[in-house]
Amino acid sequence: MCEYAAAEMGCQISSICFIGDKSGFLMAKVGVEKREIPRNMLFDAHTIMSEEPTIILDATEDIRFANNPVVKEGQIRFYAGFPLVTTDGFIVGSLSVADEFARECLTGDKFFFLKNLAEVAIRGVEQNTLNATQRIVPTQQEPLAVGMPPPPPEMNITDAHLTMQELLRTAYTTQCQVRMQVNPVNPVANK
Repeated sequence: MCEYAAAEMGCQISSICFIGDKSGFLMAKVGVEKREIPRNMLFDAHTIMSEEPTIILDATEDIRFANNPVVKEGQIRFYAGFPLVTTDGFIVGSLSVADEFARECLTGDKFFFLKNLAEVAIRGVEQNTLNATQRIVPTQQEPLAVGMPPPPPEMNITDAHLTMQELLRTAYTTQCQVRMQVNPVNPVANK
């Protein structure tokens, strides 16, 4: 899915990221070596703060990101991140693309391409999590979600599902904490 997003957008980097308290975990990635990145360096940490996408045409001109090491080193100038929103309405991560070259705009067709891809990604994650909780574990040869390649043979599927459940719990808890900080007087209004 990330390869598809990167190719369609003409970007070097794409990821599906789940955000925890201190770091983000890249469940799928292209153009990034690390699997876990400190939260304070992630553009995705801003994306999960709203149901609206985060579009940065030139990160050197955005006060939130201009001093980020990956921007200063010239690795990222353009970023488009779309929140992964569960059917319950919780933002647990993001699907994003990034590139070393700034953009002048993000066209409507590219915007909706990424928005739809983010929707497909989160529904696949939810289905995989549901399957794991129901103890319906796919075989090594079976793809985890439509459009996703099968896992590598060395991957332990049961461990991967448990890791995903833990990431979703952490992301849910983090989102609840953020919502409580935004509106601590009326917690019901935060949902």
